[in-house]
Amino acid sequence: MVNVYAPNVRQDRELFYGMLQTWPWQVREVILAGDFNYVIMPDISSVLDRLGGKRNARSESAALCDLQQQLKVEDACILAGHTEEFWEQMEPTEFFTYWGPEAASRLDRFYVPQKWTAEVKWVAVEKPQVPSDHQCVRLHLRSDTLPTPSQKRTRAAVYPIKAAQPERVQEELLKEMIEAGVGREVSTQTWD
Repeated sequence: MVNVYAPNVRQDRELFYGMLQTWPWQVREVILAGDFNYVIMPDISSVLDRLGGKRNARSESAALCDLQQQLKVEDACILAGHTEEFWEQMEPTEFFTYWGPEAASRLDRFYVPQKWTAEVKWVAVEKPQVPSDHQCVRLHLRSDTLPTPSQKRTRAAVYPIKAAQPERVQEELLKEMIEAGVGREVSTQTWD
């Protein structure tokens, strides 16, 4: 699972998603989750992603669309069978994750492997447990499709990393991030 917190500014966001495309992704399946800071379908006919605000007929992030194709992931709401007819029966508070002064949007979401249609049960939007300007999004998977003890998967590193020398680990991570250029083109003003 990769947690995403994308920049607000479109140009910075496109660079961010472009950098994600260059990551050495494993051959295994991936879940992307978090604050993507854009809506998928901003056109006027879509009730799924935005209420009020600016609308146009194209996706707000071509780079994220490319990343979705590269990783073969799909919006979990779509895999859960949440069609526009389904959304029209719900109150907006049940699926918008961000409420601003002029618009409400579904900025926070899960992307899961396209072949997980049977595994995605539903996606719930809930009030956060701590003060936040975004709602909490929870992905519910079918328990009968989760691995049994005999099917346990090997685990990668568990985060946060617990190390005997946390300062050294922190220095190494910072060095690696600086070498990769993380934050070079982005200022604190571009992040939420």
